[in-house]
Amino acid sequence: MKLLPTLFAGVALALSAVAAQADVRFGVMNESYPPFFAKDASGQWQGWEIDLMNAVCEEMKEKCSIVEISWDGLIPALESKKFDVIWSSMSNTAERSKVIDFTDKYYNTPSTLIGPKDLKP
Repeated sequence: MKLLPTLFAGVALALSAVAAQADVRFGVMNESYPPFFAKDASGQWQGWEIDLMNAVCEEMKEKCSIVEISWDGLIPALESKKFDVIWSSMSNTAERSKVIDFTDKYYNTPSTLIGPKDLKP
């Protein structure tokens, strides 16, 4: 997958400032958003973004942990160093880019409107 090397490089660069820490902390929105991330019956985070996070940690040979934060608190918590990386799907907007850096996209979900055929604008 072509995007993974770019993602690894982006995360590695973002984490270079925290190299002295024993644990890389990933900020995740505290609400389920399947299939991206959700807690299972035992309270463990599951989903393909969690699997990808674990693969990045394994590739970097780093111990990683998840810090649960409300959606509105993700950027302020990153700025106040409560964790090292936001690991919840977040669109790169001009407003957000003023305060945080983004890696390259690792997936794209195009928007589509669907309605009945007989509905005329």
